[in-house]
Amino acid sequence: MPPIASEKQVIDRLYVRVRRSVVTIERRIGNEFVGFGTGFIIVSDQDQVLVSVHESIVKDGEKLSVRYYTGDLHEATIFLTSTPSKHVILKLSPLPRSHRHHVSFSEKIVRRQNIFTIAAVEKFGDCGLMTGTISNPNCEAVTRSNTAIVRGSKNLFAMSCPAAGPKTRGQSNGEDLQLVGAAVFDMDGLVIGSVDRVDLRAFDIKYSMKTSSFLNNLECLLKDMDDTIVLSKGKQGFNKGAGTSKQGGSTAGSSRKRRRDDPPGGGTKTKESLCTDQLKVHMEVAREENPSFLRRKEEMRRELFKHVTRESVDGSTSYLHQVLLF
Repeated sequence: MPPIASEKQVIDRLYVRVRRSVVTIERRIGNEFVGFGTGFIIVSDQDQVLVSVHESIVKDGEKLSVRYYTGDLHEATIFLTSTPSKHVILKLSPLPRSHRHHVSFSEKIVRRQNIFTIAAVEKFGDCGLMTGTISNPNCEAVTRSNTAIVRGSKNLFAMSCPAAGPKTRGQSNGEDLQLVGAAVFDMDGLVIGSVDRVDLRAFDIKYSMKTSSFLNNLECLLKDMDDTIVLSKGKQGFNKGAGTSKQGGSTAGSSRKRRRDDPPGGGTKTKESLCTDQLKVHMEVAREENPSFLRRKEEMRRELFKHVTRESVDGSTSYLHQVLLF
C-alpha cells in the first residue's frame, strides 16, 4: 500500500473536513488540571452537542470540559454511561455551527486501508493529524486452553499510528493513553472506528473498535434517552452532503441510474467512441438473455468491433446503427 504521509494536499483537505468534529477533553479536580483526552462530536443541532469519549478518561470527582478546535472551552455533563463499547457520551449547550460539526459514520467492512486520526497527545488543546494503516482488519483471537474466541476480539482492528510510542518497554508515557477514544477516519472522512486500547510492548500499534460493532447499539441507547437523536451514517465523504435532521442525520447527494441512451461520461465524445460505448451497453443486456441469444450476440460483437476499428467513423456509425436496430 503506498504511503500517504507525503500527500500534503490530501492531508490538508482531510484535516479541514473533520477538524470541527474533533475535541479535546480537559480533566480537573477543583481548579487543578489533572489530564486530558480526545473525543469527537456525534450529535450537533440547535438544542445540544453530544461528544463521545472513552470511559477511561471519566473519573469520579473530576470535572470535564470540552475544547473545540476554535479554542473555546465549555463545561460538559455526562449524558450516557455504561455502554458495551466503553463509550461515554458528554452533553454541552449548543454553540454557533461554525464551531462544531458532527461526524458521519461508515459501516463498511474494515479492510487493509489507509486511515488517519486527529487527536491531542502531547499538549492539551494542540490537535495533530496522524496518518496510519490498518494492518489487521480482524483481531479475532482464541484462548490457548479451550480455543474459545476471546470476548470482543472480533470487534477490533489493529492499526499503526506514529504517536504515543512508550519510552520504556511495557510502560506508558501517558501520550498513548490520551489517544484512546479518538475517532479513526477513512480517507473519505468517515468514522470507521474509535481507538480502544494500545500495545505498550510496541511502538505504534493501536487497537480500535469497529464502527459496525457498536453504532446501532449506541444509537438505541441514545434514543432511550432522547428519541429524536439520529446518528449520521453514510457512504459519502464528509464534504459531500452530510446534513442534520433533528440531531445528527445525513442527506446523501442525489444520484440517477444511467439509462441506455445516456452518454457514457462527461465531455465531448467522437462518433466512434459513442457507438462503441453504446455497443457495450447492449452487450451487458445480452448477457442476461438465454444462451442461444448470447452466442449470437457474441458473434455479432466480434464483427462489430472489427468494423469499428477498420472503417471510417461515418461508415462504421451507419453500419452499427443498422445492426443495433436489428
